[in-house]
Amino acid sequence: MRVVVTGATGVVGRALCARLVAAGHDVRGLARPSASLDGMPAGVRMVRGDITVAETLPAVVESAQVVIHLAGVQTAARRSTFRRVNVDGTRNMLDACRGRDVERFVFLSSLSAQGPSAPGHPHVFAGGEHPTDGFGESKLAAEKLVAAASPGLRSTILRPAVVYGPSDPRLAAFGRLLKTRVAPLVPGLELSFLHRDDLCALIVQLTELPSAPLGPYFLSDGEPLSMERLVDLFERAGKGPPAVRLPLPAMLVERLARSVDRASTAAGIGGRVRRLARLLAAPGWACRPTLAEQQLGFRPQKRLEFELPAALEGH
Repeated sequence: MRVVVTGATGVVGRALCARLVAAGHDVRGLARPSASLDGMPAGVRMVRGDITVAETLPAVVESAQVVIHLAGVQTAARRSTFRRVNVDGTRNMLDACRGRDVERFVFLSSLSAQGPSAPGHPHVFAGGEHPTDGFGESKLAAEKLVAAASPGLRSTILRPAVVYGPSDPRLAAFGRLLKTRVAPLVPGLELSFLHRDDLCALIVQLTELPSAPLGPYFLSDGEPLSMERLVDLFERAGKGPPAVRLPLPAMLVERLARSVDRASTAAGIGGRVRRLARLLAAPGWACRPTLAEQQLGFRPQKRLEFELPAALEGH
């Protein structure tokens, strides 16, 4: 099958392209003109283009049967950047697919499109979306574009939790914090995770299914983890001595997050600081993959509690 992957040079994109090639697919990867192609899997035909430049895309999807849209931005200093890349870029991809041989469109959204979960109540089914930042808002808006294009273009929307993999820099950053022997604990905060390999395996499976509902589908490795449990896992992985666990009152976390948000916006600091502040102020980012298990046959094989040592390797 002829498959196009946007965001092919990203961490998920590279792993997905390798799996698609191994499964016997003819894979075409889209890369921005400035993106490095070092380390791309053998057998992937790379094409230069930009999802924000509509005229570069028709040639990319020409003769493709499946389009897997991974490209997007997670952090940005301005909301307009999220809209230009995540929303307008998705619209451009959908427009490029119309009137061609594309049979399936797989869109990688995010748990952030749904918004925070209530304590003890992970998201299971979509509905009542309440994104809290520009990234989540843009992903939800892009989902609506994908839904509007279906059933004319058979599409599936995926909402993964925190995606991680080997030598993961974000998990390593949390490990470095614990080496200071201080572990900030946000009361009631629960987090869900998803290994990159499980996400890629499902996407490959979707390319081979004769049909799949639109979704959106929440994806995680199962049960969410509390912050305290997460600290336990890091200590078990040997990343630093046991840390002093510092509970932070929810009200203090929320006020601190708002202050950081205002200060970073005024200073023009990039979006990572603002997004982290908002995420920590939420009661939880948790979900269960119940619907994906029932309708897509999703069976996650890797859990963070067993994969954390590999995720921290090299850091």
